[in-house]
Amino acid sequence: MELRAQSGQTETIGEAQQTLVAVAAKLESGGAGAPPGKVPDKVIEAWKKAVQADPAKRTPRRELARVLRKAQRWNGLVEALKDEEAKACTAPAEKVEVLFEMAEIYRDRLHLDPMVATTLSQILSHDPGNVAVLDQLAGQYVAMKRWTDLVAILKRKVAVASSTAELVALQLQIAGVYTDLLPNPTEAVKAFEAAAELDPDNAVVAAALRQYYEKGHHWGKLIALERRDAARTGDPATRLARTVAVATLASEKLKKPSVSIEAWAEVLALDASLAEALAELEKLYEREKRWDDLAAGLKTRKQHFPSERQYLVQARSLDGTASARSIRCEYMRT
Repeated sequence: MELRAQSGQTETIGEAQQTLVAVAAKLESGGAGAPPGKVPDKVIEAWKKAVQADPAKRTPRRELARVLRKAQRWNGLVEALKDEEAKACTAPAEKVEVLFEMAEIYRDRLHLDPMVATTLSQILSHDPGNVAVLDQLAGQYVAMKRWTDLVAILKRKVAVASSTAELVALQLQIAGVYTDLLPNPTEAVKAFEAAAELDPDNAVVAAALRQYYEKGHHWGKLIALERRDAARTGDPATRLARTVAVATLASEKLKKPSVSIEAWAEVLALDASLAEALAELEKLYEREKRWDDLAAGLKTRKQHFPSERQYLVQARSLDGTASARSIRCEYMRT
């Protein structure tokens, strides 16, 4: 005999089970006049016997689930569904179907939040990319204040996100959890940095990173951030001011001459006559013994400030390596 399961597929059941199904159906039809929500125990027991005749068949199990739902026997229904998922469902889609039904009962009838979360997680084991389930589970963890589990789900959502905007939003959610709910500055910064890579112009992300870098004294990262922001500034005067601020920060905080030299060189690229930048570079070149660069810098100063009492630069080097003394050997006449 062929019967149709809830999934729409047909299955053949043996004669013995067919007989028990018929008995259960007859008993149920005989109690058709029972009040709503009332199902005689003998009907439920009859369907259980039909299931036990061949536990691998889903059709009788679907009928048992139906009558248990009608009788509002929620605990019994959950147990029946667990047994069905374990013994009668072979395809992942079948397991997911039953697990969804279980999750609904745990949430709406039994109000057992931990079991809702557990069941939704079981669904993900069969369908890892199910975005709807990931969303439900994230909401469940928020309601339960399980922040570590929430982050894990948000990271799984990152893996299946389909757009840059969605990825940025997820990284900001993760950063928000690590900032406000599960304080962890290191992980918060990682999430903000991931968002910044995806959306370099995001002002919210830049402001958050700036705050974390300053607080943590991560001067190298802060300088790199400020250099990028300054480079994207359209107004020339504002861009120059921000570039000077970056170079000053590099000189005062980072203490890495190579970075400071690059930063002040960027200032001169915007304004070759800025005395502050020329002076800072001269000090850095002399400290690093970059004599040819020092000579070029002093020559630039002479070009822009011809009336200033300043050293006359010897453009040549001694054997390719001049000394500060030989570079500054003559004074300009005033």
